Amino acid sequence: MLLQAFPAFSSTLPVPTSDDIAAKVLHFGADDCSRMLVLRSVGYSVDLCPTVEDFHSMLQKRADADAVLVTTGPAGERQQVITLTRAHSHAPLVLFNPSYDYADVGEFDLVIAPLTRPEEWLRKIATVIEQSRALKRCGDGNTGAVSAVD
Repeated sequence: MLLQAFPAFSSTLPVPTSDDIAAKVLHFGADDCSRMLVLRSVGYSVDLCPTVEDFHSMLQKRADADAVLVTTGPAGERQQVITLTRAHSHAPLVLFNPSYDYADVGEFDLVIAPLTRPEEWLRKIATVIEQSRALKRCGDGNTGAVSAVD
């Protein structure tokens, strides 16, 4: 629907092909920038978790999530989400940073700066998910086309 309304915008979005496995992501925090709509419009399965309690409950159900997206929130809540994710999942953590304050960015696998265009952050998220999937395949003994570089 969104992509049909904005054809110039949609032509630049990385739309998954039918052969792609849809990525499952958990989104912690408020969706003030309508990112869930953009993610869903290109084929992602997104579960919104507005509170730490919701996130913990959803993480137990969806431990196989491909990524955890984190938006604004108190630093204490973000730290709880980081701790829960690292303890119960191998999903990469992605921070949509609302400002140029980089206090806890070292805890995240990917940080999206403010005002980043959707095409760019979608591409970056897809890349970090694919890298995570490749590492899982290597860990399972299925190296596929991935090779280690010294």
